[in-house]
Amino acid sequence: MKDICEEYNACNNDEQSFKAYLSRWMAATTQMAPFTLSQISGLLRSSAVAAAQQCDGGTDGVTCGLKWYQNSTWDGSYGVGQQMAAMEVFLGTLIHQQPPPLTNTTGGTSVGNPSAGYNASNVPPGSYIAPPSKGERVGAWFITALLVVGTVGSCAFMWGDTFEKNNEGTGKVGGEKGEKGKGKEKEVVVSGAGIGGMKVLPPIEERPVPPRPIYLGGSLPT
Repeated sequence: MKDICEEYNACNNDEQSFKAYLSRWMAATTQMAPFTLSQISGLLRSSAVAAAQQCDGGTDGVTCGLKWYQNSTWDGSYGVGQQMAAMEVFLGTLIHQQPPPLTNTTGGTSVGNPSAGYNASNVPPGSYIAPPSKGERVGAWFITALLVVGTVGSCAFMWGDTFEKNNEGTGKVGGEKGEKGKGKEKEVVVSGAGIGGMKVLPPIEERPVPPRPIYLGGSLPT
């Protein structure tokens, strides 16, 4: 086994133990999927031999390094991660001597524990949450239903057009009837007589644009 960070001496504390977890679960795989035994066992054995050769460093001569590919040349590193990696790959070669983990059909008896392992008599204050009462469950259902109805009603209000004004109709200014609106996009244009003696101008876009004079020379008129 070889981690890419080993080549650059860049393995952090976590990465130094990665090979331990890989060895452990590769060995467990051979029990859960026996058809992988021949392939995985060979990889674990070769890695275990290389790890054992690397465990010859330090002042005691048995400190394990991380670069197993250097064989008996200790890489100068040491720590918990290096020791864990070597130990797990050694144990992985012995996995076939132990029965596989139990399941619920082969004798497993593990059950859930809402107290997280505490006895009822020594649960720290605030660490145990009692199951909800009947009234609390009813209240939770009521609040949930209220939120659902409110959400659905809000969406229907925003997306529907029930409360929008119908703009179809006629406009009347100064006794003159305007053009009947035929939809939301059409604007009612008022034309005709004035309002209180004032002339109602047509929309700006309909007003004629007077031609601009062109002066070929001389001074502009004042």
